[in-house]
Amino acid sequence: MLTKKLWRRGLSLAAAVALTGSLAVGPAFAQEERYQQPTLNPRVKSIMEVDGYQFIDLNSNGELDVYEDGRQDADTRAADLVSQMTVREKISQMQHPTFLPRADGEIPSYLQEWCNEEGIGMLLIRELNSVEAAANTMNIIQEYAEGSRLGVPVLVSMDSVHGLSYVSGSTVTPHNLALAATRDEPLEGMAAFFDARTGEYEAHMAPWTAQYQWMARELPSGTRRLLDLGCGSGILAIAALGLGAEHAVGVDIDPKAVDVAYENAAMNGIGKDRLTVLAGNVLADQKFGDQLRPGQNQVVLANIVADVIIPLSAVAHRFLTPDGVFLCSGIIDSRAEEVAQALEQNGWTITRKLERKGWFAYEARR
Repeated sequence: MLTKKLWRRGLSLAAAVALTGSLAVGPAFAQEERYQQPTLNPRVKSIMEVDGYQFIDLNSNGELDVYEDGRQDADTRAADLVSQMTVREKISQMQHPTFLPRADGEIPSYLQEWCNEEGIGMLLIRELNSVEAAANTMNIIQEYAEGSRLGVPVLVSMDSVHGLSYVSGSTVTPHNLALAATRDEPLEGMAAFFDARTGEYEAHMAPWTAQYQWMARELPSGTRRLLDLGCGSGILAIAALGLGAEHAVGVDIDPKAVDVAYENAAMNGIGKDRLTVLAGNVLADQKFGDQLRPGQNQVVLANIVADVIIPLSAVAHRFLTPDGVFLCSGIIDSRAEEVAQALEQNGWTITRKLERKGWFAYEARR
């Protein structure tokens, strides 16, 4: 575990990066004689001159605040900035939602809401198509952020974030980086908070995304057996069993998924007599596939990613009855056409599709 001393150092470095990198100011030195005037290029806020130096008026009050002054050290600037934040702004700075760029390059309106109106602190970006698209997207994000009340830049990442950020109305917890920035190693009082959060996970267990709901609704009436490829936590199989399917088999390449799926099923009143979970790879191990009731499943589910769904489209029919249905989702819009072509090339007819906020799902039959 990191010590408080290391946390303090990490926060100082993070604050320095955030305040110097995006605001285009020079290194934060306590001594003014060492300060070098950087080139400023604000897109929204104005430049003001103090003591012969130029600074960006980030909060548009016409005065040089401490956090706007690059001559101050990072800790001093960060403390001043935090002192000016409302509770809502502090909460927003601790959030790390995911932004999925559109395939057509258009910027969705919610991005401005996040970065400008809500003032989020961090943003996870996935599936940028080119260097040019990345540069344009970063500039737009920081322009939105600069236009916020305090002009705080957004920290952009390419790492994954866990949480119910896709569930409307659910509680959004602080990101692990934000929790570390509290410098409170014990994080006293958080236990009760996370206990409540666990309850929320359970409440959203089956199912908690629009595509899960769609896939569950599309289960053919009278479905007896189904196969969930890439089952993960088992949420799709559990949802299907809750909707009337008699038996489900879940498969995942991660052995840890077996225990997790069984635990989630038990919490939803489903035993091993109705759900079987196995660890293995149907694409690489044909003998393993022989355990999955070839030709006997009315439905094959696959909520994974395009890179897995495409090769699965060549083998999924093996596990289905002649009139069976292949339901696949988790397909980002930039790969949707590629997946559709793979399905058609492997003999599938797409009978239905769903598109929601940059994600696609397909219903396919042979």
